[in-house]
Amino acid sequence: MYHYIQPAIPALTAWLAQAPTMVERQSARLIGRNLAGEMGFLREADHRDLYLRFLAALDIDEGEAKDHLPLASTIGAASVLGYFCRSSFEEGLGAFGLGVELQVPGRPNGAEVIAKALRRYGIPQDAMEFYFIHIEAEEEHGSNAEAALAPFTQTREQQALVRRAFQWTVVAIQGMQRGFDEYLDPEARAVLAR
Repeated sequence: MYHYIQPAIPALTAWLAQAPTMVERQSARLIGRNLAGEMGFLREADHRDLYLRFLAALDIDEGEAKDHLPLASTIGAASVLGYFCRSSFEEGLGAFGLGVELQVPGRPNGAEVIAKALRRYGIPQDAMEFYFIHIEAEEEHGSNAEAALAPFTQTREQQALVRRAFQWTVVAIQGMQRGFDEYLDPEARAVLAR
């Protein structure tokens, strides 16, 4: 997961650099609110720092996390996000705005599923803040992403860019999560193969 979070920072910076010079004010505010939360400018600490706190609770320092060879599925998910964030503003909205931030209503989001599983291992609550914050913010971030997107999906071409970025991102994240499952539980391979 470290190797997914770490490259997201320059990818998001590249995405914002492509924003239209006359970006619609409300969209800019919604995108800014989501990113300000991710980077620790609102109620919580920088999410990268929170993830490092989580790793520290597992006795893993940042050097060890960097040295770990990521799964191919993690490299793929980070590459997809980076590709679309660097391609166009609309594609960045589709990838990060919808593909990462938006969750399907009524379905437990990724952070909730992971936190539920991790609670069994006695990890201190403060070390799990990375996941708890994502659980709390998902609905707001998803709503913000949807609302920010509206002005940038006016044409058929824009819609096609957003749709493709969203679809690829969802597939890549599912692949990354499947890779985690297989890595953590070899028996999961049999279940996933069905």
